[in-house]
Amino acid sequence: MRSAVSAKTGHRQEFVQCPETSQWLLPTEGEQCAVTGTRVLPGVLETCEVTGKRVLPSQLERSSFSGKRALRRLLVTSTVSGKRLLESEAISSVGGAHCVPSEAILCAWGGNACHPDDIRECDLTGLRIHVSFATVGPRSRLKALDGLLGGRQQTADRTDLWELMAFRLNAAVKGKIRTTSAATSPTGKRLAVVADARVFFGIRLSAVGFVYDIDQSSIVGAIANGRRTARGWERQSERTLPIAS
Repeated sequence: MRSAVSAKTGHRQEFVQCPETSQWLLPTEGEQCAVTGTRVLPGVLETCEVTGKRVLPSQLERSSFSGKRALRRLLVTSTVSGKRLLESEAISSVGGAHCVPSEAILCAWGGNACHPDDIRECDLTGLRIHVSFATVGPRSRLKALDGLLGGRQQTADRTDLWELMAFRLNAAVKGKIRTTSAATSPTGKRLAVVADARVFFGIRLSAVGFVYDIDQSSIVGAIANGRRTARGWERQSERTLPIAS
């Protein structure tokens, strides 16, 4: 046999055949794939842009997100669109599913991008929240707001904004408004708020809950209208007056 690399001749058993080009070479003259161990002609192997390993082209795949060519085992498939991308680039769900960042949904409470599988719609406000912030049951609710309305949580965060929040609420719920409790979101940019509202000449007392965006100085989502009873907070009507998404 004659080496395609050096033109050296020798016994056939001393040579190996490059599976990519079908040409023969001496084992010491070739490059070895870091994944399969196959020896090939110099220049055949390509470099993984993530690990730096030199491998056969067939061992690499291009990410639809970044365009990087990397080892196939480093890529995952979006359960939303079927697109392939690096696991480090993907948004992962609690259950191990993945999606492209553009397919993710922003959690209205945590502020982070989430896989659609992990998103729940808050029954109180209509806001889309991550499952970790939602109550368990047939109707998911924002835990922070549900706890304040039910009296299981008593938090007085950002009292400096209570008067302003009552003023904003009064634009939607006419009456005498008094903020009674508030809890801050993980980002510190939003508040779960409960307020008492006296309507109909101060005769009826409602306990309303909503989410307030501090930067926008406005209520986001819908307002949950109800009343306190011996059994806890009870809804008086469906979600009302969606202020903003």
